[in-house]
Amino acid sequence: MSSDRSDHPADNAPPRARQDLFLISVLILFLELACIRWFPAHVLFLTFFTNTVLLACFLGMSLGCLAVNHPRNYIASTPYVLGLALAAALSVEMSRNWLELDARIDVGNQSAPQFVYFGTEYMAGDVSKTQIPVEVFGAAFFLLIALTFVGPGQELGRALQRLPNRVEAYTINICGSLVGIALLAACSWLELPPFWWFLPVAVCLGYLLLRPVGAAQPRVPWVPLATLVLTLVLVSLTSGTRSREGKVVVDHYWSPYYRIDYLPEERFISTNQIGHQLMIPSQSKAPSFAYPLPYLLRRDSRQVLGQEPKPFLDVLIIGAGSGNDVSRALQWGATHIDAVEIDPVIQRLGARHHPDRPYDDPRVRVHLDDGRNFLRSSPSQQYDLVVYALVDSLVLQSGYSNIRLESYLFTRQAFEDVRRCLKPDGLFVMYNLFRQPWIVKRLHETLEAVFGQDDPLVMCLPSRGEVAVTDEMRQDFTAIFAGNTGPLKQAFQKHPTYLLASGVSPSPRTENGFLVKIDGPITKDWAAFFPARFSGFTAPVGMATDDWPFLYLRTPMIPDHSLRGAAIMGGLALALLFIFLRGTTGTNPAPAAERHWSLPASMFFLGAGFMLIETKAVVHMALLFGSTWMVNSVVFFAILLMILAANLYVLKVKPENLLPYYLGLLLTLLANVALPLDFFLGMNRIAQVAASCALVFAPVLFAGVIFAVQFRRSQEPDRAFGANIAGAMVGGLAEYSSMLLGFQYLGLLALAFYALSLVGLKAAPEPKSVPETVPQPA
Repeated sequence: MSSDRSDHPADNAPPRARQDLFLISVLILFLELACIRWFPAHVLFLTFFTNTVLLACFLGMSLGCLAVNHPRNYIASTPYVLGLALAAALSVEMSRNWLELDARIDVGNQSAPQFVYFGTEYMAGDVSKTQIPVEVFGAAFFLLIALTFVGPGQELGRALQRLPNRVEAYTINICGSLVGIALLAACSWLELPPFWWFLPVAVCLGYLLLRPVGAAQPRVPWVPLATLVLTLVLVSLTSGTRSREGKVVVDHYWSPYYRIDYLPEERFISTNQIGHQLMIPSQSKAPSFAYPLPYLLRRDSRQVLGQEPKPFLDVLIIGAGSGNDVSRALQWGATHIDAVEIDPVIQRLGARHHPDRPYDDPRVRVHLDDGRNFLRSSPSQQYDLVVYALVDSLVLQSGYSNIRLESYLFTRQAFEDVRRCLKPDGLFVMYNLFRQPWIVKRLHETLEAVFGQDDPLVMCLPSRGEVAVTDEMRQDFTAIFAGNTGPLKQAFQKHPTYLLASGVSPSPRTENGFLVKIDGPITKDWAAFFPARFSGFTAPVGMATDDWPFLYLRTPMIPDHSLRGAAIMGGLALALLFIFLRGTTGTNPAPAAERHWSLPASMFFLGAGFMLIETKAVVHMALLFGSTWMVNSVVFFAILLMILAANLYVLKVKPENLLPYYLGLLLTLLANVALPLDFFLGMNRIAQVAASCALVFAPVLFAGVIFAVQFRRSQEPDRAFGANIAGAMVGGLAEYSSMLLGFQYLGLLALAFYALSLVGLKAAPEPKSVPETVPQPA
């Protein structure tokens, strides 16, 4: 990456230089996104750890760029490391039972958690056994994935060197990155399995291995090529249909969000190895009380109070899934049902295989959308009943932040949207296995604040009269009612216990549970429901908000296991950077007397600040337009386009004084902090898109200009680039502070990083020359 380039250099690039640069740019972005999707789907312990895979990719690319002048071609080792990483992930999946039950993997101390991870509660047991912290697994895969990207990173650095025209080189690089994003978005749209993700990766790597270097014809690398074929076999193990004795045992699907395993015989759905949904017909011999409970209580409370029957006619179901809630709404006489489900594969499985065929009914309208986005986009529609139907996505919204797909459904602002969608006498119900009493208390407090004096009702199964702060609730079903709960309260005042027979599936013919009388104590033959009170909570637990949407985090804090994981990843990154930097003086080394600490330090803080800006953009757009895979793809695409615009601007205008751009960055970041995340909600759609994009992406443009000019001034571009990537890793780790501060103030942390970069810039000596070198920021 030498910097002695003229404004209009002669086109003496080697043959295929442009094609190679475009190819490696596509490969890196595509492989990065594929790894972010594939590894958490096979290593349960990575599912909820936000940016382990992302930061590993960044580190590997930076190490590769630092190794541009190393005599060793690391691309030859890439098939082995990639194959080893994939095989290790599959081994962890196959050993999951042993790891959970015998090796005792500790995922954030789920027996008394600071942060609840669904799917790991079964590991909270005998604390006398030696436990392995989940950070150990995270560190192992962080290392393997980082080493996988060293070879492609080295090829990228070398490909950039081969083109004398820097503008053209970086334009090709960014265009290749855009194509990489578009290709994986297409794979998600088509719901292609991993074989089709890794096939183009294998082809690209095979081309790079077989490519002639100079006049010499390379020997065919049979072993690396065979390893690539074996890699494709490995990723095919969780694709398609698995049969035994001619009978389908499991169908594997890859939706835009999950790896979905469907067991036809049990009609059971798991996502990313966590049990998710079971299709239960309305006349099941193994009754489930969650689905019909709102309808039973509505009918029976009105009967007890001597009121006319009034069924729920207009029903909204958020998290409709495979159709259990839709089936019960139809069974109980609903005339119009809006069924909202974010995952198209889960909804399609329900449409095909649910015994009641609920999605075939003309009264049902299916909406494949984010639930919060649907609540906001239906301002005129009101409902008799709104149901949060076991809403727990079990997956992160993106690899950039700690929020989950459902995080924005449980904030105070979301419940305000629900209240607006209810008719005056409408009812809101949500039920789940919420795992911890403080989660139930948080939801109760939030509903109480939103619905005012309409005090929410909480009911549990197994039944309990109170929810204590020390209670064990990992396997407890909890239903929370809000809205028009007056009739329910009055009915429970007259008849304190509501009884349903355990062995009978509830239906419209079920007798009134308020009027059931039994002799003696309640036995296991009966399911008893009555309102529960809270005890032992000496202070409010605090509400989740759009700025702090962490329902499953006990208090605003950075959990201990997250701090340990960040420290381990940071230590590994420093060790690898030291190894690759040792003996490396840069591609165009400056004399020792001309070197100065300030510019690499400034580039480091630029990388950290930019990573936080990118995270803020992803989170902000998820709130405004939905936590869908398509929104994420568009955001990443738009960020790259802004980087491209900044690069071209610098090459045309050639700015020297960066203070105006720092001022613009300061003002736009302050605007992002001052305006709440939901400021644009309710606007006209065109105005909303234009205004929110201007606010969110303006800092990206200013940051891109600042980065490009500073990189141009570097006497040793690879050292500056390595410092920038290291800073991006620090920014990714700093994202954990959102759990303490909230996302609104993440912009202030980014601002602090950029202020430090300005200090480094002011301390830097005046550049002797300004070569035309404009990169893509980390």
